[in-house]
Amino acid sequence: NAALRIDDYMTFKEEVTGSLSLKHLINEESDGYVSVGRTIRVPTFTELYYIDPTTAGSAALKPEQGYSAEAGYHRRLSQALEGTFSFFVRQEYDTIDFTKLAVADPRFISRNISDAFVFGLNAYGKWQVSEKTSLDLRYFFANKRQKGDGLIYKYGMNYLKHRIGLGMDNKF
Repeated sequence: NAALRIDDYMTFKEEVTGSLSLKHLINEESDGYVSVGRTIRVPTFTELYYIDPTTAGSAALKPEQGYSAEAGYHRRLSQALEGTFSFFVRQEYDTIDFTKLAVADPRFISRNISDAFVFGLNAYGKWQVSEKTSLDLRYFFANKRQKGDGLIYKYGMNYLKHRIGLGMDNKF
């Protein structure tokens, strides 16, 4: 499975993005996969132009860029029970965040900040309780390492490293 896109923005240059995914069927119950990709994220209107007493956008922002790779394994344990586990890495460039240079600065200003490296894992389990009802459990871990640039972040380093989700699907 491969996808290649050329994104053309009026305010930015053309960018080539896309991904390549390969899946290997190990047997009827399990498979493994790998994928690699490149993404971009253009700045939002808020990041470019918004101003209030504590926050200011910057029209000089560049798009964020990222390169990622993921490897995973999926297994059906029974008709009712299955699970997936994957590991991922991501290299980010020109990450956008609102930052201050010093605590005394009156506003957080939108900036392209230093590069970052993210690694983590996903785990997912699903139990098909009945024909109409299923329960799932999800776990996500991400660790973002950024070069020590001395900036004070409004959002960037304030995220959960561990997330657990419980879900229930019911067909009516």
